[in-house]
Amino acid sequence: MVSLSNHHRRSPTDRLRDGLAFDVCVVGGGSGGFGAACAAARHGTRVLLVEAGPGLGGTSTWAGVNNWEPVAGPTGLPQELYQRLRRVWQAVALQQRVARYHPDRPWGWYGLARETDYRLSLSRRSGVPICFEPEALDRAMAGALAEEERCTVWLCARFVDVDVARDEHRIRAIRVETPEGSRWVTATVFVDASAGIYLAHAAGCESRIGPDTREVYDEPSAPEMPIKQLNNASLCYRIARLAPGEPRQDSRCPKALTLPRFGR
Repeated sequence: MVSLSNHHRRSPTDRLRDGLAFDVCVVGGGSGGFGAACAAARHGTRVLLVEAGPGLGGTSTWAGVNNWEPVAGPTGLPQELYQRLRRVWQAVALQQRVARYHPDRPWGWYGLARETDYRLSLSRRSGVPICFEPEALDRAMAGALAEEERCTVWLCARFVDVDVARDEHRIRAIRVETPEGSRWVTATVFVDASAGIYLAHAAGCESRIGPDTREVYDEPSAPEMPIKQLNNASLCYRIARLAPGEPRQDSRCPKALTLPRFGR
């Protein structure tokens, strides 16, 4: 939980003297945080990446979203990660559509494609997404950052507090709980790549959720009024063959589950 309370607070001078100093501190080791940390390190800055979980990749590795939809132009680091994954047996593959959605069969079906050219995934018109093994992506990201001497990665490290110079509109330092204890970290630039924008909220930054209005960025396709609408999420799971003699149903799972009803 993010807090702006005075718990464990010390003077700004003490924090600057005792804390670790970096050029860039990135909070959150998902795809965005990995990209920010890796790019900053390659531009010669001293970087610290703070990730609360035991590995990198965020929802791509820890939430079952282990695929990249076909989009226009994701070259650079995504393509580099794809090439790293290609070096690992059965770690990544392009997909081809086997069956489209039909009312009588409300699901689509993708199989493995014979092609391996990453460029086929650069356009929605080609319709070629990429799937990968979550653990392999974690290792690929970790390997890429390990090659950058100016990049430090803290895993199982959670941002818990922030010291803000409000008159200067600047973050002085953040406090991070690590397995070795609590540490104050100072940086010239802080990047909030956490899923819940915890650092930005704690620092008092303005934030929005859902599509922005047209007047914010002068986008013709944006709505005139703000909309609290997000992408929906479906249940993610994996299917694997049962081992010989393994029961078809786990006795620990309940036969029925009663959920609360909301609304009418």
